[in-house]
Amino acid sequence: MVHTLPFRLVDKNCGKNVIQVTWVLLLMAHRAVGSVTWLATVLWDFLGAIKKGLISRQGVAIEKGWQYQFAHSPYF
Repeated sequence: MVHTLPFRLVDKNCGKNVIQVTWVLLLMAHRAVGSVTWLATVLWDFLGAIKKGLISRQGVAIEKGWQYQFAHSPYF
């Protein structure tokens, strides 16, 4: 019984280490996905600003659809 006690503690600590490593990897993956989505949003906004600048430079009027009317209604 005395000889098996340290092995049980090692196994228990090993299980905790595996769970900790799993959580660290999960959090790192979550951070990476968050960074990718943030970069995609910045790129999308940047391209939209370029598009809007090119359209306004050509003198073309931008149509105001139902989204614009809804967003600028007095009840919103």
